[in-house]
Amino acid sequence: MECVQLNVYDTLKVRVNENGRIIFADNNFLNFTGLDIDDLVGEPFKVLFEQNFDEGGYDELIFPFMLQKKKFYFLMSGRMKDGKCYWGIVRSTHYFTKGNNEPKFLLEIKMLPEASAKFVADLFNKMIEIKNNAGAEYAMKYFQGYMEENGMNIENFALQVLGIKEKKLDKYFKI
Repeated sequence: MECVQLNVYDTLKVRVNENGRIIFADNNFLNFTGLDIDDLVGEPFKVLFEQNFDEGGYDELIFPFMLQKKKFYFLMSGRMKDGKCYWGIVRSTHYFTKGNNEPKFLLEIKMLPEASAKFVADLFNKMIEIKNNAGAEYAMKYFQGYMEENGMNIENFALQVLGIKEKKLDKYFKI
């Protein structure tokens, strides 16, 4: 599948409600992906992801972490309207709106460098193979084992994949 690069200075934003449904996508996201806001609002946020993982992987692997209401980072292979993909790193933060106790989530997507995309694609393909053969839980355990073996947490892993020398991943989102 052909993948497209994001501009390093662009941040794409999508808001998701407490049920994992899209409630907003900014113009940067819509213009880059070619997707239409009317086709996104109300849809499960897994429609943003490349098809290999949208069949349960993100519902099973990503959304439960988001519901813990902590800042959370993950890598994604996103889906564009024309069938192409893009690789990004996502920062998920939760927020509350005035008068509403239900959390909502802001997903901010930044570019994954082209040099890192092959490595990440290979890792994702291995995880997809494990997910298809043994289930999403084992795919996540594989990834956690990979990080443990290399002495990393998700933030260290993302910093390494991005190839940046920052000590905190949040700084990458301020570019």
